[in-house]
Amino acid sequence: MKTKAYKQASLLRPPAPGPAPWLVFPSGEDRENHTLFNVSDPEKKNYNFLEFKGKKCLASMNGWLVMINLELQTQYRKNARFVCKTWAASVPPHRWPINQIASTTECPWLMFSNRKKIQCSFLDPISSFIHSVHMPELLGAKMCFSKAGWLLMSRGNRSIFFFNPFNNVIIELPDLPLSFRFSGLSFSSLPTSPDCIVGAFTNNYYEVDICYLRIEEKAWARRCFNNNVILNLSVNNPVFCDGAFYYLSHERHLGVLDLKDGKCDWTNLSIPEPFSSIDRNYLVECNGEMLLVSVGKLGKWVDVYKLDPSNMNWTVLNSLEDRALFVSVTTSISLMSIDVKMKNKIYFPISYKDKNNYLFYSLETRRWHSSFGDYCKEDIYDTSEQLHCTWIQPVLNWEDDFMDS
Repeated sequence: MKTKAYKQASLLRPPAPGPAPWLVFPSGEDRENHTLFNVSDPEKKNYNFLEFKGKKCLASMNGWLVMINLELQTQYRKNARFVCKTWAASVPPHRWPINQIASTTECPWLMFSNRKKIQCSFLDPISSFIHSVHMPELLGAKMCFSKAGWLLMSRGNRSIFFFNPFNNVIIELPDLPLSFRFSGLSFSSLPTSPDCIVGAFTNNYYEVDICYLRIEEKAWARRCFNNNVILNLSVNNPVFCDGAFYYLSHERHLGVLDLKDGKCDWTNLSIPEPFSSIDRNYLVECNGEMLLVSVGKLGKWVDVYKLDPSNMNWTVLNSLEDRALFVSVTTSISLMSIDVKMKNKIYFPISYKDKNNYLFYSLETRRWHSSFGDYCKEDIYDTSEQLHCTWIQPVLNWEDDFMDS
């Protein structure tokens, strides 16, 4: 026969496992009261857990709960995300801390979002960990280009602005002189620098239309230039190097907008085609040199070329040596590899099965590999690509907690 004390003690424990998970509703000033509901049991169970007093449940897995103190929930939220993927996905996204003194990470992250939502994700290709953050500033805006932790964004037909997702700073720019129909956008340096130049490019085969803005002048200039050949600008953004914007066409011609010393000159360099049957091209600046990453259909081949300025020809580059490339339609970056496993590889915004499982191409093996190690093929058949994304160099405060999500 059960005693009264035993009955009272049983109310302090949750019910036995059922055919379906239990749904828990916390209540009370300190959240110590909990109502449990199971679809297989029409009666709600009310329990009181002293251990829950002043705490909040962040995630659950295999019958275990991640609890945080309500007064210290920011710190615990950060730690909980590192337990496992299930807990990381369960923790609500938050904002980055505003950093007064920050440092740049040694590896770029892939930033991607849905333009209709305020949640944005950042993938660290080293750890394959995704940070999810709430950023209302991104709602309805398009990520056009990134450099040194800054994004160049567009919204609507003519609005364009800079946004730093790591300190939440926005720099408004004058409206574009014509409706947004540009095939390429880029900027030269930090938007906080008076030397920063923003370039916007579009073309109509034999003519290229360029708008550029010198930040210190605070007014757009517009120029139209004739081309000596049919020039169909690629969907990739131009690259700024040594005072000029370099733009690659689908025909592998290079258009150069020289803005040194206050001038504005456009030159179309007709460079012989080094290959055929290409699917996409990426132009990358590497230590003052221009690299070209060319990808065949379905990734069946990937080649890298270096521009020889003496004869303006593309020469084959068989190895990146200690460098790694991170390429996308919006932004492509070349960096020294911080990990021996990253050298001589090209990282793409392409994933296999899991959104954390991103692909890279090894120039050593001449194959595609995945960060989880479950993909090793000569093509990228049956993979997915992030469309609204960009590689970005995070500038974070590592002395404090760098992530609040």
